[in-house]
Amino acid sequence: MTTLLKRAAIAMLFVLWALPLGWMTLASVRPESALFEAASPASTPIVWDHYRALFAERRFWQPVLNSIAVASATTLLSLLVAVPCAYAMARLQFRGRTVLMAAVLAVSMFPQISVVPSLFLILRSLGLIDTIPGLVLPYLTFATPLAVWLMAAFFRELPADLEDAARLDGASRLRAAYEVAVPLAAPAVATTAILTFLYAWNEFLFALSFTVSPDRQTVPVAIALIVGAIVILIVERFYRSWRVDSVDAMTWRDALLVGLAQCCALVPGVSRAGATIIGGMLCGLSRKAATEFSFFLAVPTLVAAGAYDFWKNRALFDAGDVGLFAVGSITAFIAAFLCVRWLLRYVATHDFTPFAWYRIAFGLIVLLTAYTHLVDWSVD
Repeated sequence: MTTLLKRAAIAMLFVLWALPLGWMTLASVRPESALFEAASPASTPIVWDHYRALFAERRFWQPVLNSIAVASATTLLSLLVAVPCAYAMARLQFRGRTVLMAAVLAVSMFPQISVVPSLFLILRSLGLIDTIPGLVLPYLTFATPLAVWLMAAFFRELPADLEDAARLDGASRLRAAYEVAVPLAAPAVATTAILTFLYAWNEFLFALSFTVSPDRQTVPVAIALIVGAIVILIVERFYRSWRVDSVDAMTWRDALLVGLAQCCALVPGVSRAGATIIGGMLCGLSRKAATEFSFFLAVPTLVAAGAYDFWKNRALFDAGDVGLFAVGSITAFIAAFLCVRWLLRYVATHDFTPFAWYRIAFGLIVLLTAYTHLVDWSVD
């Protein structure tokens, strides 16, 4: 009887969750004139005008990219501040610690509408209205206290004996925190990052008040460069061993997973080779095997893309271009062969950390030059 009641409760919760979603989906394919009629949904025709207007007549993906950029920047910056602050609150004994924690909590309790006018004047004087930093900075004032409280609660639950043992071995407090406490707090960091990202993603009042143009460019490629670099650094930080040492030892399952990882290159700013190499490392391939398979995987992809591009522009070519294509193809093959050979030797003894820092530096340069209007990175 108890099992039956549990199943009935789960079924009811599923219906309560799925009913609004199903109704919204159904309403999206019905004519506007039928939305407020009492006629049965089955008797009305299915139309795709709403989706056509959304994707063809409006720049639907631009607001989505804006939200991703703002939420990602808010999450990253709030964690960089919250993790050391929460560790100090949980581990260090100093006067006024309780008052400081209460002050941090009090900041997040301010009604947003009460600070909008003053924040608007400050951001306007700084020239940050209708910019990504103009949204990230206000978001941090509310997201960081939440992150501090969540991380502090977790650090208090960690046994201090582990850090004391590291300090007895000669580690400083900072090194003990970085190499002992923070790795153990990785689940809490991930949880806090998810909650912070969701907060920034769902925020509406600041976004409505501090942005003017709906098509504000956020340089999503630069954001993808930085986020991809962070992924590389995280993978390299925890990458210690592998189960596949060569391409010949790969199974069809490994090849399928790496091929799916290649789909991440559809996101602007994500490297196809980088997506497949990091995806291969996450699947258990060695750096050399992942890099080698990435280049093997590129052959059919580039051949198909080149053939399609040639066919699409075939009217622009004539017989006199054959020699130019032959010289260009041979030169490109030799250059690619030498570069791939060097890269395979490099990854056999090095990691991708320098490449990740290069991506971060380049992404920051793009963002800085874009928002200081030194360079126009937008593409018409």
